[in-house]
Amino acid sequence: MRIPLVALVLLAMAAPIRVAAQSANAGAGDSIPASATIVDERELTAKPQLTNRPAIVRLMTRNYPRALREDGKTGIVRVTLVIDPTGTPRLVTVTGGSGIAEFDEAALRVVRAMRFTAPVKDGTAVWVRVSIPVEFSPET
Repeated sequence: MRIPLVALVLLAMAAPIRVAAQSANAGAGDSIPASATIVDERELTAKPQLTNRPAIVRLMTRNYPRALREDGKTGIVRVTLVIDPTGTPRLVTVTGGSGIAEFDEAALRVVRAMRFTAPVKDGTAVWVRVSIPVEFSPET
């Protein structure tokens, strides 16, 4: 399994997250308070960083659909989410599907399980919308 370290630093998204092999995980809330103001990630003074990397690596491995892995199928799913001031993903959606429903569903499960440091703007934790690629590739 090959997972580039750079890929797991969420907002350094130069490289996609690599998933090498398959578990379902309940997601965080699918709503945000009406009073929440979502800022653009370029406005942040401290970008959110992934805090549960080991758990996500395991979850990514378990969520690679077995039949697709065995067939050598690959895919990239673009997932957009809102990170709340506590670092919890909200409103997790596929905004660029892979064309393979199993990959899209697996990417949602993995991203919903991610936890981050708080996104900060001018010293205050804020809500931020980000988009990340999740790549399924059966590399060793």
